[in-house]
Amino acid sequence: MDHINSVKRWASQIPVTTLFVFSINIVIFVIFNLINVGTENFCILPSEIVRSKLQGYRIFTSAWFHFGILHILFNMMSLLSMGRVLERGFGSVQFAHFLLLCNFLTGMFDFLALHILSLLSEKQEFSYSCDAGFSGILFALLYLECYSVGSEERSVCGFVNVSRKSYPWISLILISILLPHVSFLGHLGGILVGIAYVNGYMNWMMLSPQMVTFIESNQRFQKITSMRNFVSNTSWNGDLFGVRSSNPVRPTPLPLFQNTTYPSQSNWSMAGSGRTLGSELSNSNNPHTSIPMERMNQAEYGGGVSPPPPIEHPNGNGYVLLPNNQNPNSNTRAPSPTSKTFPGSGQRLN
Repeated sequence: MDHINSVKRWASQIPVTTLFVFSINIVIFVIFNLINVGTENFCILPSEIVRSKLQGYRIFTSAWFHFGILHILFNMMSLLSMGRVLERGFGSVQFAHFLLLCNFLTGMFDFLALHILSLLSEKQEFSYSCDAGFSGILFALLYLECYSVGSEERSVCGFVNVSRKSYPWISLILISILLPHVSFLGHLGGILVGIAYVNGYMNWMMLSPQMVTFIESNQRFQKITSMRNFVSNTSWNGDLFGVRSSNPVRPTPLPLFQNTTYPSQSNWSMAGSGRTLGSELSNSNNPHTSIPMERMNQAEYGGGVSPPPPIEHPNGNGYVLLPNNQNPNSNTRAPSPTSKTFPGSGQRLN
């Protein structure tokens, strides 16, 4: 009974969309391994997709299937790490929509890239490459996460610090070198989706504030929207993370998430950053309420006063103290999670 309660407490701390996506991946992995149905039936296989239009489902299903337990383990650890942070900025509805967009865009890019390479090189290995896994989407989240942290630098395996803008690219290169069976094109597609979003090119694809409001207030979704870990956010106006579609080439600086109620520093649970996943939240209120986000520019700091400097945390995650017009005593932190993938049985992994 204690174990069940511990799982319930752990699950209640994860925003609903992240928890749902995590659960779906685990359930699919367990069921299809029990009934002995291979991932090759659902991966991106260009030769099959070109041969039959009915095989087009692979573009969507490939992200939800994994080669081996370590493959799904590392991908889901990264999902929990980044998803619980980013969902508090998007809101649960908008984050679910964004993940679906990433699912389609990364899958389509992977398929088209492999198909074009097979035509240009006339090599069969591209046509019969079987790509699967959630890490294409995770690389898109990684790019967004790098733009949401307060520190300008990220640590690569604890050995060297690099700029946050170059971190996804260095991760892509290192993973491809160290794990040659991973899908370079699948991961590259994720980074390109992240770039497109950060620069405002995907704003027209996102749900409008009116649609988010409609979904959140719809009685059909009341059981979901009334959940403690549902993140309500109806204030999105196409300007998330400080990105405006009217200026897609040079986006303005991206603000950190701000919340007047947040877990205490000692209890902030985050996978991949030396913290314990499933720690208790210190806030007795709902920690997943809508999180207001404000642009970090001089106007908001009043009379051209410069923003306060970063407050370095002992483990180097670079937490930042931000003023809040509603509550001057509030602060916010953005941990720096990691993203990992793992090779399977010779197939190309996402």
